[in-house]
Amino acid sequence: MVDPDLLTRLVARARLAPSVHNVQPTRWSLDGEGRILLLDTPSIRLPAADPAGRDILISHGTALEGTLLALAAEGWAGQVEQADGALAAIRVHSDAAAAPMPEIESRATWRGSFEPLAAGAPLDRLEAESGDLVLVRDATAIAHIAALGDDASMHFLRDSAHRRELRQWMRLTRTHPDWDHDGLNAEAMVLSPVEARAAGLVLGPLFGTLDRIGLARLLLSERAKTASASAIALFIRPAGEPAIEAGRALYRAWLAMERHGLAACPLSVLADWEETNRLLAAEHRLPEDRALIGVFRIGSRSGRAPVRARWEPQQLIV
Repeated sequence: MVDPDLLTRLVARARLAPSVHNVQPTRWSLDGEGRILLLDTPSIRLPAADPAGRDILISHGTALEGTLLALAAEGWAGQVEQADGALAAIRVHSDAAAAPMPEIESRATWRGSFEPLAAGAPLDRLEAESGDLVLVRDATAIAHIAALGDDASMHFLRDSAHRRELRQWMRLTRTHPDWDHDGLNAEAMVLSPVEARAAGLVLGPLFGTLDRIGLARLLLSERAKTASASAIALFIRPAGEPAIEAGRALYRAWLAMERHGLAACPLSVLADWEETNRLLAAEHRLPEDRALIGVFRIGSRSGRAPVRARWEPQQLIV
């Protein structure tokens, strides 16, 4: 039986799963049968960036997988069931404790540049382990994808609602009340205080003027960072798969990257924009029965990993 103390420990680990813009839309509870309930937070939405709610559902999927992994670490197995008013219910029963997974604690988005890998063995091991990842290693192809990434970013950033929503989830100074709790803080984005202030201006009142003279793209470019990656990982799943299941698989794939010593940064715009999604699928001959769900730049991080911003478990349990 899951008691409140165990639930707190489980949520402390499950909350480490990634979510779009680090919005953390999932909440946890217990029902009268002792099942763990995963609940949606209707007030947490991204209407500009995610109008269909698919990215939110994928984020719930990573939280579900994180909960099952947390149970396994405590010596429990979980059976996922349906429950009225909940995203999912998990019925638990005792099991042997799973092998430790330190990559759960160490995994964090790395938004800086990469150092060259000493050898390609980590990429070989990752590719052999994960059938959901197609790795692009050719330097010319990576550079091409880096340019496409800037194209896709500008496509979305030219929408004022998208920029406004992004700024709402950015924590550009440590005085922001949610710096440690959620969203994208300057440390996580590898921005100095000066760079963070500039980002707020470029994405805010100066964007239109800077875009007209061609400077917005230059100032916001991620091209060099992406080109420094040792590989681009294309995350694919069966076409038509429920988004929550895709989210579970995405977390497993990201943990595999971390387990093999590879830091990762999602390039979500490449999968979200239909034009680049279609182009990457064609250029890299992705199977027709698979959908491109996510894109990552991966490699050896060039600095220390940032501290992740998360709400405390007690604030995620309802």
